[in-house]
Amino acid sequence: MTLTPSRSLIIRAVVFIVVFVFAAWALISQWSAFTEAASALGFTTVALSMVAAIGASLTTAMAWTMIVRGLGAQLPLQKGLTFFLAGQLGKYVPGGVGPVVAQGALNKFVALPRRAI
Repeated sequence: MTLTPSRSLIIRAVVFIVVFVFAAWALISQWSAFTEAASALGFTTVALSMVAAIGASLTTAMAWTMIVRGLGAQLPLQKGLTFFLAGQLGKYVPGGVGPVVAQGALNKFVALPRRAI
């Protein structure tokens, strides 16, 4: 089965919706604990923590992209960030399927040598 651009877009949209639903469910199911902790810490601490977490995620994604490049892939930074961060969001989908799907899509995109996988 060949993926046409429209079929690929539909698959991406479905994957995005599934990941979003599970991530939202994870937050909603822990909402009372989240709000209690956030109010105990204060707005400034929570905001600075979120900035630090986003910075750490982006830094890790950039390092991961450089590692994949070192394995022989021609991977633009933007695509590397996209694959890494999408794989991280996939952690919220039960069964651990998200990171595997992201790795498969990455391999198809950059055609890594088999020894590098």
